[in-house]
Amino acid sequence: MTAEIEQIYDRNIAAAALRSSDKYERLAAVVFFLLTEQTTVHNLRLRGDSGVKHQIDVVIGPEHRRLLIECKDYDKNVGLPQVRNFFAVVEDVTPDEAFMVTTRGYSTQAITYAEAKGIRLALLRSPEEEDLAGLVRRVQISVDATAPAGDPLISWQVTEDEWAELADVRGHLGSTDVDAMTLTLPDGSVTGFRDLWEPIEGAIPLGSGGLVEGEHKFGGKAQLCLPGYGEMPVTGFLWKVEMHTFRAFDVEVGLGIGGLVAELALHSLDGEIRRIFTNHQMAEFDFDGTGRLRRV
Repeated sequence: MTAEIEQIYDRNIAAAALRSSDKYERLAAVVFFLLTEQTTVHNLRLRGDSGVKHQIDVVIGPEHRRLLIECKDYDKNVGLPQVRNFFAVVEDVTPDEAFMVTTRGYSTQAITYAEAKGIRLALLRSPEEEDLAGLVRRVQISVDATAPAGDPLISWQVTEDEWAELADVRGHLGSTDVDAMTLTLPDGSVTGFRDLWEPIEGAIPLGSGGLVEGEHKFGGKAQLCLPGYGEMPVTGFLWKVEMHTFRAFDVEVGLGIGGLVAELALHSLDGEIRRIFTNHQMAEFDFDGTGRLRRV
């Protein structure tokens, strides 16, 4: 796995002159930061209760004691001696939690010993088909939009005592030539009907289909100006508009789309963690001269 891990680090973090084991440890630091959002440091020395300082591959937590991670970029299973050696450090440093990650797997004895000593085991490697099983690989997003099929049908409202006086223009009170209409509103402001209609149309619920209708009141008398007929007093209007729904766009998103590539898979043997990490996630990070992880 060494060459593959080096390539993952070089293309996502930095093409640095580091040992392959250091690159694996730093990749582990990135993925555990993405899991915990905690301060993460690579290659730190911590003093245990014995007074001896121990080299720790990855330390997570503001006190540098919360979570210790031992990394093994092996091309074979991690055996009992490696887990037992790590437990000696854990016992001396007494962190809140301890993890060991590797690329291949663990021997039966190593798993049994780790479970007995409270060390959590996990695999951290480039994704294989089994890691992706059950995960969403591609998502088709379809967005539908609603829009009017044409201008609204308007029926103007007048007071009962003025209705008789408007007998000669009643037929035009249902005019749909909305661009030709202007109104002087009760507050004295003048507006074109199109400006008045747009917020009403915008309030029609998305997904509405077929004939939609409603009523708009002015809260007093407005003066409607119809070309060729002069002004007439109106108190509001009833409206009807035919709405139709159409497919605005289709978008497919997922791994392999838009440059999104699954680079690392992490899953713990106890089944509590199963995550895929992409190139876009890892490209957000690098390390300073002290080994501290930072966003770029």
